[in-house]
Amino acid sequence: MGKNTISLCMIVKNEETYLRRCLESVKNQVDEIIIVDTGSTDSTIGIAEEFETSIFTYEWDKDFAAARNFSLEKAKSDYILVLDADEYLDEDTNLQMVINEKKDFYIINLKNYMDGGYITIHQAIRLFKNKMNLKYYGKIHEHLNIHDFNNLTNDFAGFVIHHDG
Repeated sequence: MGKNTISLCMIVKNEETYLRRCLESVKNQVDEIIIVDTGSTDSTIGIAEEFETSIFTYEWDKDFAAARNFSLEKAKSDYILVLDADEYLDEDTNLQMVINEKKDFYIINLKNYMDGGYITIHQAIRLFKNKMNLKYYGKIHEHLNIHDFNNLTNDFAGFVIHHDG
């Protein structure tokens, strides 16, 4: 049995400050990088081009879910990992080991570094099987429609997504 493939799906706009760190953290973990740009005017696209990426343009319509769903439509891999440019994975992350369980989706701890040295942790679904009709809803603070399905399998992922933007 071959390895499971993973597509990174991102939406970006003017992310030159963070994008390189994000892509460095995943470049050896994913098989495909999908970047959907919503109107960058800085060097975001140039940084994305330094990596083996597929870059698409999306006319921003103030709907994060629609932009994310557009990125999902471009993914060809077995699994999808969703990150924002100001997020990155631990250097010891092994996504293949996580998805070896072949669950439909994985719940991941996100560690948020706040002003003043505060750290908060919350959980989100950011790794899931592709081509299952999972879609985002909600123009702001979008979420996957996992509740539209019965009997999806899930697990907690053994890695952390760091967020400091």
